[in-house]
Amino acid sequence: MKKITSAAVCAAVIASGIFSTGVSADTGWKGAYEKYLREKMNSSEETSPEKGFTVCDLDGDGTPELIYSPGTWHVATCEILTYKDGKAVSAGDVGAYGECFYMPAEGLVCGGDLHMGYSMSYYLKLEGTELKTVKSFTDNGGACEYPEDIVYEIDNKKVTEKEYNRQLAEMDKSGSVSLGQTFTLSDESIKYGITGVSDYKKAYAAFLEEMCEKDADFYDSLGYERVFFTADIMGDDTPELFVRTGSTTQVYGFSNGRIQSLLRDDTYVSGVNDKKYKTCISSGGKYLMFGCTTDKTCGYSFYRIHDGYLERTAYLRYDNDIMTDRKQCTYNGIRVSGDTFNKALARYRKLKFRKTGDTYALDKASIEKVFG
Repeated sequence: MKKITSAAVCAAVIASGIFSTGVSADTGWKGAYEKYLREKMNSSEETSPEKGFTVCDLDGDGTPELIYSPGTWHVATCEILTYKDGKAVSAGDVGAYGECFYMPAEGLVCGGDLHMGYSMSYYLKLEGTELKTVKSFTDNGGACEYPEDIVYEIDNKKVTEKEYNRQLAEMDKSGSVSLGQTFTLSDESIKYGITGVSDYKKAYAAFLEEMCEKDADFYDSLGYERVFFTADIMGDDTPELFVRTGSTTQVYGFSNGRIQSLLRDDTYVSGVNDKKYKTCISSGGKYLMFGCTTDKTCGYSFYRIHDGYLERTAYLRYDNDIMTDRKQCTYNGIRVSGDTFNKALARYRKLKFRKTGDTYALDKASIEKVFG
């Protein structure tokens, strides 16, 4: 993933005092992960208040993995743990800023970093208790004064800029889930994120109440709009929760008594003013669309709705080129002609999208209104 975003944007905390504390009697993966997290929580060596975790099935075997984040500073990586022989076993470390990503359609974990003008992205697959590299990308574009000095490499082999961008766009096209900072580590979030609760309304309300307070001054200073809404996109009578901060939308589901991350979407266009955001679902209920538009630019992401996850099928953008400030069209990250762009957009418009529902400001009054 070329774009590295501070994990502070997507961090979330569960309200204290709502769920009971203390070590549970759960066995299996729940008990093993709880034990690991409590050791981290009580560690005298790791004292960051930003310690977090996510639970997500990374290899599709029905038993989720634990992704632990020690904090959100630059060199903080996520530790991936899997369950084996009654224990939480480390498979390796991934990411930066306490965050990494999971791509459900491919079953890949993605990490990356941008430092001193050097960019790297790498894609891994969990096999047993090991994370194995599938593909890696590196370039020094930010460290070079002249374009001809930039070196592009895939799997440590030099390639052209065109081939580099083509393969990177291909790897990133299906969308991802943010890992590591879904929950901030506490007695309550261990219960909430692992053991589970029965009522999705109370779960979502508790999740949002702390989220609306966390870093509120920071987001206000940037002028970021923070909103939420719910929509049953999976068709199981339990709505999904959408939370948008600026141009980033996080989608959460509620399953087996736990809130689970389903998607992180960063559809955006350049500029800071007069942006309009919208989220729509197709008339047949099979596709989801995120849009960001201004009077002169537009960006759209389209996702196919599967049973349990969302797969991005297209990302269309008509925006300013970063280097030249000229308008250009891109389709799944690749520059295309205006005619190709318009034809692709027209194909998706035939799906007849409609808005998903009302949007509410992320504040306690709105949370009470929606969830009671």
